Amino acid sequence: MIIIWRRWGIIVFLLVVGLSFAANLIANQVTGSGQYWQEHGWPLAASLMTSGVACWLLGTFLERSEDPASDPQLAARDAFFFISIRWWGPILVGIALVVLITGFAPGHA
Repeated sequence: MIIIWRRWGIIVFLLVVGLSFAANLIANQVTGSGQYWQEHGWPLAASLMTSGVACWLLGTFLERSEDPASDPQLAARDAFFFISIRWWGPILVGIALVVLITGFAPGHA
């Protein structure tokens, strides 16, 4: 798979992977079970929601810090798979809601 990003767009991937990994470790450590992450979907949903909020805030900050006068081409904005970092926030929250509604568990895919 080819990962496509522009400027700081790679941060979306890093946030999702990093926060999901942290949620995995925390869920398994707190419950004392190495299988909790595999059997329950809510830790994954929580990590995706957290990633979504972080992407929305970071994307909003990056877009406000740009000076349109110095960069007339808006094509140079931060993006991951051609979608602005900011708009990955609602996408990730939507995926998290699908995980919760469907009862998806990472180990039962």
